[in-house]
Amino acid sequence: MRDKMEQFMIGNKFKNFIANQLNAVSSKYGIKNTELNIFIYLDKASEENTAKDIQKYLSMNKGYLSHVLDELCTKGYLEAVPDQRDRRYIHYIPTELAKPMMEELRLTKNRLDEKIFSGVTKKEFEVLERISCKIEQNVQDLLDNGL
Repeated sequence: MRDKMEQFMIGNKFKNFIANQLNAVSSKYGIKNTELNIFIYLDKASEENTAKDIQKYLSMNKGYLSHVLDELCTKGYLEAVPDQRDRRYIHYIPTELAKPMMEELRLTKNRLDEKIFSGVTKKEFEVLERISCKIEQNVQDLLDNGL
C-alpha cells in the first residue's frame, strides 16, 4: 500500500498519461503541454489570473513562465491586461482565438476525469481531496520553513 501511495505522489505515470491524452489538442493548436496547463488553470481561475497566480498553481520557474506567457500573447491566445486598481499587476485573459482550444481542453479533461475517477464514490473523492490539500499544505510549509 505504501509503495503505491509513493508511486502516486511522485506522479510520473499519472502525469505522463495526462500529457499523452492532451497531445491531440497540443498538436492541433501548435502549443506545448506546459502552455495547455496554463489554459486549464485559467479556465477555472476567474480573477486569479496574474503571472503570480499561475506560477503558484503550476509551480513553474518565474522566468520561464514569463517567457511562456509572452509567447502565448504573441500567438494571440492571451491578452495581457493591466489591473485597473494597481497597474503593476497584469491579468492574462484568454482571447477569442483561445476559446475553441479551451473548450476542447475542458471536454478532454472532463472525459479523462470521468475515466480516472471511475468507481470512486463522491465520499471517497471528497476524502482524497481533503487529504491532498493537507499534504500540499505540509509540503508548502516544508518548502517555506525547511525541515
